Amino acid sequence: MKVTMLIEDEPSKDVINLANEMGLSMHFQFNDKNILFDAGLTEAFIDNARKMGINLKNDDFIVISHGHISHAGGLLKYLRSNEKAEIVISESAVQKHYIKICRNEIDISVPSEITSRCGNRIRYLNDFTEITKDVFIASNFIKKYPWVRFNQYMFTEKYGSFIRDDFKHELIMVINNAGKLVIVTGCSHNGITNIIESVKLKFPDTPIQAVIGGFHISGIPGGNVFRESEQSVRKLGQTLLSYNIDKVYTCHCTGMLQYNILKKVMKDKIEYFSTGREIEL
Repeated sequence: MKVTMLIEDEPSKDVINLANEMGLSMHFQFNDKNILFDAGLTEAFIDNARKMGINLKNDDFIVISHGHISHAGGLLKYLRSNEKAEIVISESAVQKHYIKICRNEIDISVPSEITSRCGNRIRYLNDFTEITKDVFIASNFIKKYPWVRFNQYMFTEKYGSFIRDDFKHELIMVINNAGKLVIVTGCSHNGITNIIESVKLKFPDTPIQAVIGGFHISGIPGGNVFRESEQSVRKLGQTLLSYNIDKVYTCHCTGMLQYNILKKVMKDKIEYFSTGREIEL
């Protein structure tokens, strides 16, 4: 399996002239399938893919991890060039979503045109499903551990009122890679440890080769306000070590400050997965 970080918050250390942004898009080549996981804040990931020699027209699936613009902002342009990829998304992901702090409301919803322009290509998923051989989509995560702190400022709109987001629209991808699991997440709003625990219930005897994605412990997007405490981040690192994961590749909403704390705890068991980087699993 080949995994390429098309775009995320940190600039590329491996490829020159690649854009980076406060968004996420990863590309997976697994067996005979090509899968795009998230579609960035803007369409910049498309140009990055071209520069890295990845033809997005060949993708079979595009998975949108949750209903926030930083993971679907470039989707409409992507779909204009890729005419075959099936869109995998939760139905509630296309509702309105907001960050709401005091009296400030920031609309972070996915483009509303997705359903009207691409409805015939959408596959709504809200439960554990195998979308192609050895590639699974999961949701409805257990709540063994507390959610990330910043979730308290995230809302959805129903019947004209703001209600606290329950993040039932969050999906993850699980790949059975030759008998080992690769768990892929966008932001882990449900908590990365809750996500791992939920996967382990489905695959109790299968070792975890890798966890890839953001953990949303950096606080408010673009800054470190409302971030998780150093103590809680250290505890997270210790819990991740307890799962005996071969390697954790984190990025995006984990934040570099929090990553450096995790690195001190997890040492060579964790790496930062920045824009332009490729990994072979």
